[in-house]
Amino acid sequence: MFQRATMGALLALLCISVSTRAFADATPPQAKPFTDFLQSIKAGDAEQFRDCQSKSTRESNQPWPEKLKQAKSSLAGRYGDYDISKFTYTFAGEESQGDLTVTYPGHDPIKLKVVKEGDNWKLASH
Repeated sequence: MFQRATMGALLALLCISVSTRAFADATPPQAKPFTDFLQSIKAGDAEQFRDCQSKSTRESNQPWPEKLKQAKSSLAGRYGDYDISKFTYTFAGEESQGDLTVTYPGHDPIKLKVVKEGDNWKLASH
C-alpha cells in the first residue's frame, strides 16, 4: 500500500511539474521584443533598446540614449518599479506581423504592433 501511495504521489508531482512548465512556456514568441525592451530599460542599455525595434525604426537615426530615458520615465510613470515576470502577453495576427497585447496587474492592457524580420520579432511601434 505504501509503495502504491508513493507512486501516486510521484505521479501527481510529475503532472504538476509538467503542467507548470507548459503554463510557464505560454508566452508567445512575439513577446520577446517587448521583454527585451523592458530589460534594456531596466539595464539602461541603449543598444539593446534600439535592437528591439523594427529595421525602419532602427535606421531612422534616433537619439537612442534619449529615447531610452523617455521610455524609462514613461514606464516608471505607468507601472512604477515593475516586475518583468508579471507581464502577460497575447498575440493576434499573421505569421509575419500582428498585435501584441501586453497586460500588467492592475493596469489596462496596451497593444503594440510587432513584425517578424528574418527569424526575429521586433517592435513596430513603441
